[in-house]
Amino acid sequence: MFILRQMRRIDTNDDQKDSIMASISPIDLQKALKGVEYPTTGENLAQTAQENGADQQLVDLLNEHGEEEFEGPNEVSRAVFESA
Repeated sequence: MFILRQMRRIDTNDDQKDSIMASISPIDLQKALKGVEYPTTGENLAQTAQENGADQQLVDLLNEHGEEEFEGPNEVSRAVFESA
């Protein structure tokens, strides 16, 4: 029963990520990260996105990457769009 509940949570999280990704475009990501200096971390990306008025879902998604370091915008795009 516990495993089934966990599987349902995973499915729900996947559905939520798919929904979030459907609402975020590469242009949205680019606007949210305007002014970022690389290399930087996921936490810094999330903070910048929030300061730039990004949707909270995008801020949360970036924040999930925590201390992961990104060398440039291409790495961020891969992390965001390939994690969906």
